[in-house]
Amino acid sequence: MLKRLLGSALRSRKRYAIDREILLRVLTINLMIILLQM
Repeated sequence: MLKRLLGSALRSRKRYAIDREILLRVLTINLMIILLQM
């Protein structure tokens, strides 16, 4: 459910920007999971 709230589309076009966007998305999801477990 958390991932659904963030959407699935990547907005970046260049490879390094896509990688950075994926990393930020992973960190955001992990942070949301940690905060919900507290």
